[in-house]
Amino acid sequence: MLAHGIYPERLKFSLIKPIYKSGDKSSPSKYRPISLLPAFSNIFEKVIYKRLFDHFNNNAILNEHQYGF
Repeated sequence: MLAHGIYPERLKFSLIKPIYKSGDKSSPSKYRPISLLPAFSNIFEKVIYKRLFDHFNNNAILNEHQYGF
């Protein structure tokens, strides 16, 4: 997958589940969507993250004062 730059179509899908927050249960605005990804997608994401993070650290690409949210 990585060598060819192809991410399988089946792994691009997620199951969206509404999660109740509070208040009136009949109001759609009282729910928030949660995306449930295939387990392989989660594992693949962690592998890619680790490889990118190591690459950035080994090549001093990121500044130590650079932060995200």
